[in-house]
Amino acid sequence: MRKLFLMAFAFGLTSVASVSAQQTEKLSTSFTCKATYPKGKNIYLMDSCKVNYTIKKIVGKMGVHTDVEWTSRPDFTYNKIKVDRAQLNGDKNYQELVSRFDMITPKKATFAVTLMFYSDRAKTYFASAKTTIEINYLEKAGATVSPETYTINDWSDKLTDIYVGKQSKPGVVTPDKSMKEFLDLMRLTESTTKMDPSQRGYNYRLRNIFTNADKIDVVDAKIVSVDWNDDDYDFLVYEATKRKESLALMAKGDSMKASEVYYSNRKYEPIISMKSPTYWKTTGAPCEIFDKALNQADTYYKKKQWNEAGIYYNQAYNYDSTMAYPKQQAIKIQEYIDYKNNRNVTGLIDMVYVEGNHEVKSFYIGKTEVTQQQWARVMGTNPSNFKGCRTCPVENVSWDEVQQFIKKLNEQTGLKYRLMSEKEWEYAAKGGKNGSKSAFAGGDNLTEVSWNAYNAEQTTHGVGEKAPNELGIYDMTGNVAEWVNNQYDKTTRFVKGGSFADEASNCAIEAKEKLKPDYKSNSVGFRICQDE
Repeated sequence: MRKLFLMAFAFGLTSVASVSAQQTEKLSTSFTCKATYPKGKNIYLMDSCKVNYTIKKIVGKMGVHTDVEWTSRPDFTYNKIKVDRAQLNGDKNYQELVSRFDMITPKKATFAVTLMFYSDRAKTYFASAKTTIEINYLEKAGATVSPETYTINDWSDKLTDIYVGKQSKPGVVTPDKSMKEFLDLMRLTESTTKMDPSQRGYNYRLRNIFTNADKIDVVDAKIVSVDWNDDDYDFLVYEATKRKESLALMAKGDSMKASEVYYSNRKYEPIISMKSPTYWKTTGAPCEIFDKALNQADTYYKKKQWNEAGIYYNQAYNYDSTMAYPKQQAIKIQEYIDYKNNRNVTGLIDMVYVEGNHEVKSFYIGKTEVTQQQWARVMGTNPSNFKGCRTCPVENVSWDEVQQFIKKLNEQTGLKYRLMSEKEWEYAAKGGKNGSKSAFAGGDNLTEVSWNAYNAEQTTHGVGEKAPNELGIYDMTGNVAEWVNNQYDKTTRFVKGGSFADEASNCAIEAKEKLKPDYKSNSVGFRICQDE
């Protein structure tokens, strides 16, 4: 392989490296709120709540995870009718309603929050912002287990009213000369007015606020709204009222009328035990069947056995769809499973499925080589020699540094990326299961499928500009040679595919070269993959 030894020198990078080493990846805080209800209106079950709030940098974007632990009132009032849990539990005629009472959960809660960002280096809060937190499908009152999913957005989509500068109260900036050096590193300017969202690099500056903060604090939080499934409340009021009317007639000895009042012209299916002598009058599943499925679902849920829990929540809902809780839990679990199975969490790294054969297991491969933009969003720096091209492949990275990138990418996304083996690389380059026997990835015409020594003019080019191979994968031939996971011996690794500096023989699919794992060149980069 012909190489251009245009290496990035260590000097001149010291200050950037020191800032990068200090970059924050994840910050957490919590806050509490009290629910209030207007006089004369419905009084729902939420009394107070604690919100655990986490911000995580995910491939340069803002990932937010929240979970809510809320406490329940002992009673609720709906349509001017009060239902008390203790009274239900204390009367054998109403005890079947207690589990339904406990099943009432909010379908959405929205909070308005003011955040302050603190720096240990500056020894002060140096920025403040407002954000809105929306949480779907809350757990039961008192529950603490929930799937860990992140909503991912641009920083500017979630943070508003940004003030930069020394602050003891949000938005009240005290001019301080000592802050200038610290803010200069983040390309921020102290200001007593809000940051202008239209300014160039606004999103980048917001990300820098986060990555240079050592902690975040919530200094103001309030509940904007809590949305409930009103049918849950309506059903309990209706069922309790029906039972009260029926029991009053029973007390007078009119059992026939009592039965008629309870079963006729019903708005909702009744909750009836299979032990009840009037069970034959119902068409729905007995409450024992529903409760068994729901209890099994809750047990699996607490153990974080999501697939099993989802099956039983759906089963419980099929038995009795009156209460929203089982369906909400099933939806939440499916959203989590979809999140974990998403091969492109941030919309930044496209993956292509490679169906396996008897020698190679199926896997997912990066549609392109990892670009300078992708590297910078994960690592916070750009080590490339050919800077100024965000869509060009990152280069000048050693095998060891690639492992650091993959480790951090996995931490940020919660997924498991890795480098391919040599066998996987060649299998994908040839087009997979039904691929061709062409010399290069995508065909035998080197110019059509790659940037190489004959057409690249000694530089990298944007990924995806040449023709892809049969699987829709770009640049497996040329542009930059790609690190793979195989090692020649304990001190060497392989690169495959050739680069912009290579002639045809070194760009062939079978060609490879062994290099030391700490070796760096402007002609060597990489692409990532995932197991199926």
